[in-house]
Amino acid sequence: ELNRFRAIVCDESHNLKSPEAQRTRALLPLVRRAVAAVLLSGTPALSRPYELWTQASAIAPTVFPPGGLEEFGNTYCGGRDDFNKFSGATNLGELEEKLRRHVMVRRTKDVMLRSLPPKIRSRVRIDGGEGGEGG
Repeated sequence: ELNRFRAIVCDESHNLKSPEAQRTRALLPLVRRAVAAVLLSGTPALSRPYELWTQASAIAPTVFPPGGLEEFGNTYCGGRDDFNKFSGATNLGELEEKLRRHVMVRRTKDVMLRSLPPKIRSRVRIDGGEGGEGG
């Protein structure tokens, strides 16, 4: 069943930030088996490289090997904190360069708005009588 998908598009992919989450565990096999996978998110990573790990390893497993979370965490998250979590951020320039080269296409709102037509706003009056039948 999982092999029938050739292309996968995951919108709001920032929701895949936790490798332990049910959603992530359900989607990752599909993403990894697909011939083409696109993960879309308008939410910035907010200086928490750990939250990018799952997405990066799914899209570029040769660059971010799925079994390489410890190495990733030590290199880009400053190692584990006192609570045994990867909560820091280190070597961000190197990480950004790797992400841009292998994983990420980033388009900011100001760039994208220039290529869109202007908004059209209009008021539409809706008369609603009792029961919403108009009248």
